[in-house]
Amino acid sequence: MDLMYSTYGPAPADADAMALTLGGGPRLAPTQAYPHATTGPAASHAPHHRLPARFRDGVSLSSVSSQNVLLFTSRLAAAVGPPTGAGQASGSHVFVCDLNTPWDVHWVTSRLGQVTALTWDAAGRQFALADDQGHAQIWAMLDCVLSQWKCVLKECLPGEKIIQAQFLHAGPKTVLNSDGLESALYSEKFTRLPGPALASAFVQRRLVGLALISSSGVFTLITISTAGRVRTAQALLGGRRRKIKLVSMAFLRSGPLVVATSDGNAQHPILIHSIVPQFNAADQVSVAVEDYPGIFLNTRQPVAKDDDYQAVVELCFVMREDCDSILIGTHHESGGKVQLWAVQDTHHAIHKIFAMGGALDGAPVPRLALPAWQYIEMFSGPCSALAALATPPWSVQGIGGPGGAPSCYIIVAFNDGSIHCLLRDSLQHIASVDLPKSSVRAHLSGGGGGGAISSMCFTATANALVVNDSWGQIHLYRVSPISDPGGSHSIPYLVTMFEYCLVSGIDFWDLTLCTRHGFIEAIGEKLRANFELQSESHRSYYFYQLAMIESFLYRLSPALEYKAADLFAKVTLMSIHGVFKSALRTLEVKSFLEGEITMGSSVANILKQNPSEWDLEKLFQVFQGTHGTDLNTEPGFCQSFQHLIQWSSTLCLHILAGLPEYKQMRKGLGFDLHKDPQVLLILREILYVVRIWSHFQDGCLPSFTQGSDFNVVSQCFNMVTKLKDNPSDEGLHDDCLRLPSQVMLPPLNLTIKARGVAPMVVAFHRSPMSFEFGEEPDLETSAPPPEPLFIEGAMSSQQLMDCSRLIYLGKNPTAVKMSTRSYAMSFPGPNPNVNQPVAIKSWEKRWVRQCPSGGNWKIRHMTD
Repeated sequence: MDLMYSTYGPAPADADAMALTLGGGPRLAPTQAYPHATTGPAASHAPHHRLPARFRDGVSLSSVSSQNVLLFTSRLAAAVGPPTGAGQASGSHVFVCDLNTPWDVHWVTSRLGQVTALTWDAAGRQFALADDQGHAQIWAMLDCVLSQWKCVLKECLPGEKIIQAQFLHAGPKTVLNSDGLESALYSEKFTRLPGPALASAFVQRRLVGLALISSSGVFTLITISTAGRVRTAQALLGGRRRKIKLVSMAFLRSGPLVVATSDGNAQHPILIHSIVPQFNAADQVSVAVEDYPGIFLNTRQPVAKDDDYQAVVELCFVMREDCDSILIGTHHESGGKVQLWAVQDTHHAIHKIFAMGGALDGAPVPRLALPAWQYIEMFSGPCSALAALATPPWSVQGIGGPGGAPSCYIIVAFNDGSIHCLLRDSLQHIASVDLPKSSVRAHLSGGGGGGAISSMCFTATANALVVNDSWGQIHLYRVSPISDPGGSHSIPYLVTMFEYCLVSGIDFWDLTLCTRHGFIEAIGEKLRANFELQSESHRSYYFYQLAMIESFLYRLSPALEYKAADLFAKVTLMSIHGVFKSALRTLEVKSFLEGEITMGSSVANILKQNPSEWDLEKLFQVFQGTHGTDLNTEPGFCQSFQHLIQWSSTLCLHILAGLPEYKQMRKGLGFDLHKDPQVLLILREILYVVRIWSHFQDGCLPSFTQGSDFNVVSQCFNMVTKLKDNPSDEGLHDDCLRLPSQVMLPPLNLTIKARGVAPMVVAFHRSPMSFEFGEEPDLETSAPPPEPLFIEGAMSSQQLMDCSRLIYLGKNPTAVKMSTRSYAMSFPGPNPNVNQPVAIKSWEKRWVRQCPSGGNWKIRHMTD
């Protein structure tokens, strides 16, 4: 386990060591100081007598979504958005941040009570929270922007303290197929497992299910329909109210939701209940509770007689889904211990008179197999109290076979700051680390080190661990691959995991932290080679997601940024091609050979039948002979696509003007595009469509500063056709050399640089790093930038580009949507033109959910 970074809060304004700021920065003014997240049980080794009461440890929770977004709580408000008066010490404040930019936190809400439960939905777009005053809420990301949230559900259970919450609408899971790991085909390498029967029932009825459990044993199920109708059902666990301190929920392999509860007393049993929601014809829900065999810790004595159980302090199923194992954390005089229990069949003898049909004399006595909880193994850590447990929500490797256990890591933390990584099988110890001892608050506590560990959670693919301590410090650790516990990440493992993210839809950011700089190009080439072996339908379906993964990897290396730019250009070009094809109106043309055809198929057929024809006017005459002179379009329809036409033509000019440089193996923008037959065919078809539209409506042609006798569209079509047929044509190279003198090349900056933690870890090996909440660090490097491709006559521009609409935003826009993983920007709101064609409206929604680097959007005010 390797520490990647730590994120701290500034020192309190009235603390003794006010001048102690991270990195030796200037003294903070009282209005600037905002200690960020304080939580958890008090550390046994850290004195608190020097801290003001309102800065002492509290309760904190954290959770990471499938999109690698961290959700966490704090007793103290940060200066990132809470309203006036929200900074009081009582209550809880809820924040989110992308793990790639941990300093950039966003306030979501504040509660007067203590937040006691946090959980994400499967897609990572909604989360639920509950507090100790019985309030439960569901928050959804507004317009897919990480800095904007909207409360979509509010429920209250008067007099109840909610201690656990979990969404129930989980879908099928993608796991590795152990028999097809050597195959390059996605269909053989990965297997889709159906979700638990209980979760599938919610999916089939298009319901969102949220389960809540209170400290008095009340189970509450809330269902929300797509129409917004909310229904609630309740039941008592065990048939009566009783004290519950610890609870864990999971789906067993047979399907029902299983709840394990404990009151914290080691002498009392850990009770297991089965929850089965029942729906009627009107989708009204009721809850049936069944009791399962419990766990009595004192039925076996795996500890010494002089080291009795004092309390049960942690309770956690090993996996939230497809799991029949549970971890129990106990406190002893010698410190904390963790036990692993699993459901196994136990065989019981049956008297022969109860056997089916009776038993003959001398026949073997029949035995009955019944499931029961069995003690498996125990881990004893240092002489310190147990602080937290963490397990991944699911196992990428799936089930190890009939009755096999999922392969995964178990993380155990103690109050002395040590973190231990165990293997699921027999709790084998793999590695251990200690929290970093240097922090602002360590000085405030008299140099006793950092705070106690409050909560831990795995990232999306379980290749990294997030640790939140009681002083609001967030630490990220890289974890060794589960296929080679304790080893390093290899190229085959990383390729398989990136393909798993591609197929499953889980975010891949935490995998990039495990990638070495020298691995990037090899991983990208292997991903592309395997992709080309897939079926045509799979290539079409996964193309954009693969391009997103590849481009983000290439952006991590300054020497490979041109590859990321070419991938972004190809994705954009293919999207423009799709928009143009969908925009062509259907014409009913009677042909004795083809019958009724459309304009879109006619354009493709003409180019296919004339693959080497470079004269655009001749091909236009062929189109006129087929379709006549009438184009069924609305007035101004084609002008709506003018910015896309301009961008495509500019890209074509840059590729052609750079051809002499490519011949000398000088790599830059367009180097991969000029060798891609698919790109050249798409450019050829786009130019052909532009020529057709320009005949019927004025204003469709791109605008360039050019010679009087130079037609950009016709000349580009001519040269692209020749490049496709014969790239080594000397005449073509001479034409490309003259191109910048015949037309002024507009600026085309497709290089979107990566930002955040990932490029610093991978390209410049800056780990561990330290950040401060609310203060964006200066991550400039001393490494020289890659040599740009210089084209004589090309213009340059310092304006910001909207990567979605392909228009300029100006030098200093008031506000933009910025990616959390790159410097990609977009206009923050919808286009004010409400009369746009449907094709353009669809175009502008391409990057609504994610940025081109796979990250989230946030609103950034450039004047801040």
